Amino acid sequence: MPEHENDHVVIPVPTVPLLPEPTPLHRLPRLSQELGRELWIKRDDLTAIGVGGNKIRKLEYLLGEADKAGADVLVTIGAVQSNHCRAVAAVASLTGRDCHLVLAGAEPSTMTGNLLLDYYLGASCEYLPDVGWAEIFVAADAACEQLRMKGRRPFLMPAGGSTATGALGFANAYREFTQQCEVVGLKPAAIVHANGSGGTQAGLIVGREILGGEVSIIGVAVSLDAELMAPVSDGLADVLLRDLGADVGLRQPATVLSGYRGSEYGVETRAGRSALRLMLAREGILLDPVYTAKAFAAIVAADSSLPDGPIVFWHTGGTPAVFARE
Repeated sequence: MPEHENDHVVIPVPTVPLLPEPTPLHRLPRLSQELGRELWIKRDDLTAIGVGGNKIRKLEYLLGEADKAGADVLVTIGAVQSNHCRAVAAVASLTGRDCHLVLAGAEPSTMTGNLLLDYYLGASCEYLPDVGWAEIFVAADAACEQLRMKGRRPFLMPAGGSTATGALGFANAYREFTQQCEVVGLKPAAIVHANGSGGTQAGLIVGREILGGEVSIIGVAVSLDAELMAPVSDGLADVLLRDLGADVGLRQPATVLSGYRGSEYGVETRAGRSALRLMLAREGILLDPVYTAKAFAAIVAADSSLPDGPIVFWHTGGTPAVFARE
């Protein structure tokens, strides 16, 4: 009798492997003592390419779609300090492609943080101040059409890499994680991470559905409200399970915590700054101010949704934003 209904489903290996080895998983001894619970960290800030971050895992699969399309230029959208845009620019350079970024915001007078890296990586940047995300998507489609008219073969990378294909990166990451847990004898009660566009949480949930385990996968809303992001993550996970041929869909809906984003996306919070300083001072690990610091703040606050038992904080990267100045 199988352990769970989807144990026959296979998570495919990355289409375009980018990570030379698993990212570290290790205990946080000083924070465990200070916060009074067992804490571990999964270091996806160390994904090796373009200053790291979780987007590299998604791009390991999305680049396969770009290859099938014969793309010679990657196009994507994001905020001016987008981690996703910087990651796309990095893999474009790595794979011998050009990159065009459509950025929501005005061109700053000084290039800092992720934007500075975009320029160093050779990306061309198109700025659209004072517009909504709907207009940004339209502008990206227009940029692709202009490139086609010039004889180029653009591929439009999805925002945040958050499609079912992109989420595969974190189904695969869950497999990596379970193998590491077995080696160190860790039985985690929960994984906590920043939920920005839904794909990371969706992939981890799918990995759990396929490979088994009772670990709670808890996202912390840092872009849109939790009431919006939970259905997004669930929807992506459902699509991916169907694509992989799973017999049953989700047994547990996504848990996404609210109350940590602050006034709006991309703006620092007092709790986030405090969490950033605490992690850096106690463990020497740098978080970013608008994603991972806000997610870690939920752990520092001992959010009531966190179960008893060991907690793994999944560091999704984004540290260049620490050095961004308007």
